[in-house]
Amino acid sequence: DYYQININNIDYQISVYLDSDKIFLEFEENEKVDLDIFTFEEIKSEIDNSENIWQSLADKMYQIINFDRIMIYQFLEDGTGIVLAESIKGNLPSVLGYRYPEFDIPKQARKLFTTNLDRQTPDIFEETIQIIGLKPSEINLSKSKIRAMSPNHLQYLKNTNLTASASFSIIIDNKLWRLVCCQHQAKKYITIQQRKLCNYIIDPISKHFENKKAISKLTNEIQLKDFENELKGSIISSKSTQYTLAKYGNNFLKVLSASGLIISFGADIIRIGETPKDDDFYQIKEHIDSLYDSNTIFTTHEYSNIKNNFFIDTENISGIARINFDKYGLNSIYFFRPQSIKDEI
Repeated sequence: DYYQININNIDYQISVYLDSDKIFLEFEENEKVDLDIFTFEEIKSEIDNSENIWQSLADKMYQIINFDRIMIYQFLEDGTGIVLAESIKGNLPSVLGYRYPEFDIPKQARKLFTTNLDRQTPDIFEETIQIIGLKPSEINLSKSKIRAMSPNHLQYLKNTNLTASASFSIIIDNKLWRLVCCQHQAKKYITIQQRKLCNYIIDPISKHFENKKAISKLTNEIQLKDFENELKGSIISSKSTQYTLAKYGNNFLKVLSASGLIISFGADIIRIGETPKDDDFYQIKEHIDSLYDSNTIFTTHEYSNIKNNFFIDTENISGIARINFDKYGLNSIYFFRPQSIKDEI
């Protein structure tokens, strides 16, 4: 919880919490900000009724804390991240759709975001203060709201001409799934009341989305099981596995969110959807076979990261999956996905 006090005519907000048998009192100098009691329900209702809840969340966060840029950042399966929604003002360039490398937010920082749901740097040029008394190893600052950011993050802000930043965690299935990243060109402080309001808004949205995600997963599992049973029955009663697989080609594309597939049985090839040219496909096949044995199900989101010296046009072939049906790798099915990112920084 927090308390408002005045010391020597200076207003402070004090937050108090317990961690590792130690009581922490954190003093934040600022004037009290009174928020309308109806603000939370009004904002929540507008977000719930919006067509894009993440864009609406970015817009509402922008209204509450008035930062120059608010981004909704999602962590992807390969560790990288992408900006899903954005609200900006002034002369800041848009980064909507940009893809960021995994090291941009390292694992140590991601772990911290799961225990400390909001963090901020009001002024990167403000002098940091060393810990007095206890040794750093004797105190846990993972929940601290006034702890200084890492030197790498501060340097990043300097390189991009930003002075203040803040972040709010979006937890789905007890994991850090998305972040609300806030950036400002001048120094700017977010009060405790504003931070609490932001977290109050994010929490029900996260739970609502988590429920929708669980329902969608259950529905997909039921549909997938029905498809699996139908496919098995068709293969058992069919004289040609190759053409039976081709019959269900569009079903495969839908289930795997793929844009094309190639069914390769010996010298016979069947194509469905968008697939690479013959020469490119045979190079891809040879390359994957040289790296992985025939018993391995091969998948990648970014084939360009592993193709090394193979000069293959992969502009429309970013994700690839390969499944072999025999131990020699003569009968296979390949799935392809196009590149869907806007930029890399």
